[in-house]
Amino acid sequence: MNKIMVGLVSLLGFVSPAAAGDVFYSTSTNGGWDIVGEYNDLKLNPACYIKRDYADGSKFMMIKDLKDGEIYFMNRNVEWNISDEPGKKDGYQVRLVFYKSNGEVSGGVVQYILVNKNTIRVPDLNVEKFVKSVFEYARMVLIMPGNIQNAEITLNGTRDAISKMSDCIDVSSKYVKN
Repeated sequence: MNKIMVGLVSLLGFVSPAAAGDVFYSTSTNGGWDIVGEYNDLKLNPACYIKRDYADGSKFMMIKDLKDGEIYFMNRNVEWNISDEPGKKDGYQVRLVFYKSNGEVSGGVVQYILVNKNTIRVPDLNVEKFVKSVFEYARMVLIMPGNIQNAEITLNGTRDAISKMSDCIDVSSKYVKN
């Protein structure tokens, strides 16, 4: 688990780029998403991910671990200063609320793991339900516990981004050996 957390911190830009792995896939969408595939990072399993960077330094990533198949997301909010215990595997909850442009709302509660004071990881997503929501809704709000600021992720362009993430996964077998 420690290996994964260190690697994720590297992915989010908290470690020098020299520590990152080799990029085998890189593209972007008109919707503001970057799609990246990396391998040979000693701290992280090979992965394909979509990422949206915000002007203030905040980031949202949806990641597919190519070794174990897990799909999860991470969110970094520079305004957060979460004082929970980093790496704790249960007990922390965030409510995900999805909004359509017509006013329809959907959502649920998921567990998160604190990576550092600004970053959470939501592991073991129900892929079918989560991806469907990401496709169908215009934005997602993370309702954080207590007095932690909520985070809003704009979901425009995710269908194209996830399609390109699928392309990344398809070409990964040329570069990634399990």
